Amino acid sequence: MKPRINGSEFGMITVEGEVFEHDVIIRLDGEVKKRKKKLSKAVYGTSHVVSLDEARHVYEDGADLLIVGAGQYGALKLSREAAAFLEHEACRVELLPTPQAIETWNAAEGEVIGLFHVTCDLTLIAASPPTVRGRRLYSHSRRPHYGWFRRHPGPRRRAAGVPRPTESRLIP
Repeated sequence: MKPRINGSEFGMITVEGEVFEHDVIIRLDGEVKKRKKKLSKAVYGTSHVVSLDEARHVYEDGADLLIVGAGQYGALKLSREAAAFLEHEACRVELLPTPQAIETWNAAEGEVIGLFHVTCDLTLIAASPPTVRGRRLYSHSRRPHYGWFRRHPGPRRRAAGVPRPTESRLIP
């Protein structure tokens, strides 16, 4: 029996009233399992590309359709190898942003399996660079570190012989 998906938000999906706070796979028999992201992360360094190993794990004999919820903004992609494998197995793939994939899932009939990515938000994909007082920090900075100003004295406290930072060294 195919379970009904009630909805999703960033970081969670509700299937038959049960909330899951991770990506899920829904099997032919209706069983909901946690997605094994590590299969793709080992190959591509990210779980935003479905690898051949993960596609083999997700696919079940007899499935005609795989519905992939690619995150709220569609960040998840299939690798060429995964797409070729699913095509070889005669399994159609519908890759949609998760909200639309849920609608497709609930309306689908037949032998359907699903993979739903729920932990991806546009603000995390394209995070803005760190800033302090409205100015970006140097390009090597990964996060704001407010102690930078204490460790690097301002113009009045600058030690003799230490050059002043120029605008050309700052990221525009």
